[in-house]
Amino acid sequence: MAIADYYRATARFSNAFAAGYMVTTLDYYMFQEDAIISENAICAELAELIADSLETDYLPLINDEVVFVDVQVFNITKPQYSGSHTVNLAGTETTTEAVAMRSAPVVKKLSGLRGRSYNGRNYWIAPPELYQNQGVITTTYRSLLVAMMDNLKTLVDSGADRTYVLSVFSDKLGTGVAVQSHVANATMGTLRGRQKVFV
Repeated sequence: MAIADYYRATARFSNAFAAGYMVTTLDYYMFQEDAIISENAICAELAELIADSLETDYLPLINDEVVFVDVQVFNITKPQYSGSHTVNLAGTETTTEAVAMRSAPVVKKLSGLRGRSYNGRNYWIAPPELYQNQGVITTTYRSLLVAMMDNLKTLVDSGADRTYVLSVFSDKLGTGVAVQSHVANATMGTLRGRQKVFV
């Protein structure tokens, strides 16, 4: 059975100015399993649920030159099992260009417990220019990011047989805790490896 297993999902994005895929990772815990399916099917199901949520909530927040490629999931508890869901859809924001690809909005994942092992963060994709002013992310965009992350907290399959809970998994401790809340930073993080270098 997969109940109590942890899963790691990688959402991958691409852009002509990015050095390879730009990724962000999300960890999930299998909270409920009323109908059993194969381990690989569970990974594929979770990948599709995440992709569907991001298509609805996140594509409007990224520039149309950024493509949401896919979501890949593997079982942290049993890493031989994996699955994926292909998306290949562009962002839908068209009014302004994206800021440099090395710029990344940061959303903190808080469990209510203290310590690095119990809290995490996601580095998302460079936002369109209209959502920042001199490096400060607008309050509107930060609110939209938090709402998007809140919608990822609990994912349920179409038959309501399986429930996945967003978590922070600690490789050090070999276990995880559920995410209780999110906070979006006012300033962007920098991931230089995301920016393609032109010479």
